[in-house]
Amino acid sequence: MTSRRILLLTGNYVNVVDGVALTLNRLVRFLVDRGDEVLVLAPGAKQFALEPAGRFVAVPSAPFALQPEYRVALGLYGRARRRVDAFSPDLVHVATPDILGWAGVRYARRHGLPVVGSFHSNLASYMRFAWFTRLLERPVWGQLRRFYDDCDRVYVPTASMEQELREHGFRVETQLWSRGVDLRRFTPDRRSEAWRRAHGIAPDEFAVLFVARLRWEKGLNLLARIFRRLDESHVRYRPVIVGDGVGRDWLRREVPRAVMPGYLDGEELATAYASSDAFLYPSETDTFGNVTLEAMASGLPAICADAPGARSLVRDGKTGWLVSPGDEPGFAARVAELAAKRERQRELGRAALEHAQTFSWSACLTALSDSYDELLRRSPRSVTSRPRTA
Repeated sequence: MTSRRILLLTGNYVNVVDGVALTLNRLVRFLVDRGDEVLVLAPGAKQFALEPAGRFVAVPSAPFALQPEYRVALGLYGRARRRVDAFSPDLVHVATPDILGWAGVRYARRHGLPVVGSFHSNLASYMRFAWFTRLLERPVWGQLRRFYDDCDRVYVPTASMEQELREHGFRVETQLWSRGVDLRRFTPDRRSEAWRRAHGIAPDEFAVLFVARLRWEKGLNLLARIFRRLDESHVRYRPVIVGDGVGRDWLRREVPRAVMPGYLDGEELATAYASSDAFLYPSETDTFGNVTLEAMASGLPAICADAPGARSLVRDGKTGWLVSPGDEPGFAARVAELAAKRERQRELGRAALEHAQTFSWSACLTALSDSYDELLRRSPRSVTSRPRTA
């Protein structure tokens, strides 16, 4: 097996625990275990939220104004550029369409290297969630198209997201790169009546779980309206909101009955999933939906927006339901139906678990690694023949 040198550039690797950072760290660990060398460039942090896999180099960055926990990379120069030159990569992988990502594409082109992109966040759709950014949605799609069309191949998490890129005029070659789920961690076996009691959930209450970083693009306004509608309908349920972020205090006021344990990880998160009864996720901006898959692996039926992320995970009427984006009455009706029909809830939960068990991290990471090899074989500068400078 030939060792490869992979350069990965991303906007978040150690700053914030989100789906992108977790996925990329998992990818790098997989590649390193395979015998590859991986150099990761991303904004740094005074205190890492994640222990970085691979060789990590912090690039110059500044706080993102709207969400200062994230940082914006300012480019590839100085010490970071010297580290890249000394590393002498075989392939460049850009994960964020920012200044650093553009610099990575240019570096690959100048040095005759294959360059791949991965589509993690539907940034254009985020523009819908504030009045002063709505007019930017179309220009942002244009910028995304120009960035990714300059790559040799782009990895997308779902077929529905791939279709959306085509509808917006993307011409680049695409390949599905799905995600997996840790079935040893996320399992119905972690259900805990003690956890429910500790959080004030009565035995006959139907626990409706939402897990996300609490940001507006996750559909927080709609989530609160759904819960208010359920309250008005006198459904015997309890909202459970796991996560932290700028919307947390607002949600506390708007959904006063909610159990809000904050950010959870590891076994605590797995217990929260398994101890709930259904998963509610009205967000329409996700490109995959790691939390939806974790909920399904925990035996929960998923009630999600009919959007690119969930559409490739949830089998409507079989493992949960897909509801038209923004359809507040539709979401509330599905929750109320499951709260009233517990056998139906258990039936959908069993089917959700069975479907989640088909998502393997090993398989999807191996497929990505094989794709790297294919592109390297096409490259005029092969892994075995290129001279090393370090």
